[in-house]
Amino acid sequence: LQRSFLGISKKRGLPPRVPPELYHDVIEENDRVIVELENIDYLLKARGQQKTPYRWAAKSVHELGEPISTRRDRLRELSGVGAVTEKIILEILDRGWSSYYAKLLGLQ
Repeated sequence: LQRSFLGISKKRGLPPRVPPELYHDVIEENDRVIVELENIDYLLKARGQQKTPYRWAAKSVHELGEPISTRRDRLRELSGVGAVTEKIILEILDRGWSSYYAKLLGLQ
């Protein structure tokens, strides 16, 4: 189903997920991080990648009882967050969106 939707969206010139510029300044930082990590996971799985850490990382952020920006120096303590995911999260916090997510959407 994911691959079918990805193919349809490409064929019709539609983004496969919501572009970050539509929400990056509307939702809280934890939710921004969660949305982009979950969408990265979705897009990679739609392209055939079986496992990604992004869903786990999004779950970890969801379970935080504090803004993720308070943990900038301790992101790797979160389940699912390694060097690459840490870089993505920091970019979302600093810029409001991830260039990796934008690349997967075909916006870059």
